[in-house]
Amino acid sequence: NSCVRSSTSARPAEAPCYAGRTMDPMRRLLIADDSAFARAVLAKHLEGSEFQVVAQAANGKEAADSYRKAPTDAVVLDVIMPDQDGVTTVRQIMEIDPHARIMMVSSLGTQSVLEECLQAGARCFLSKPYERDALLEALRNLFR
Repeated sequence: NSCVRSSTSARPAEAPCYAGRTMDPMRRLLIADDSAFARAVLAKHLEGSEFQVVAQAANGKEAADSYRKAPTDAVVLDVIMPDQDGVTTVRQIMEIDPHARIMMVSSLGTQSVLEECLQAGARCFLSKPYERDALLEALRNLFR
């Protein structure tokens, strides 16, 4: 199947299509987690999706520095990391870019941690362990 486009339409060009459906543009992600295994699992979950990991960080300081040098479409941050925690990192990234799309992930899914993350500027929170579908849904919600 292919998309049919009208050459006389006054509308702007449409997004590319595949099998008759409009495809979302590839979204570039920065992921930060002190666990290399957790970063690898997250990246594996994103294979074949509209999300691409373009930068990784092992702590919050690395994540903030990376975002400052090369902002991404979204950031996925662990809450608990050495050197600088996720909540502090959210605050720093929001200073760099008040419109940053940030999702927190953590095995510490307590209400107080969730509220602190959201107050700092994160848009959503996903508890570990998570399934691929839940991860993709949460990321897609960042762009709605």
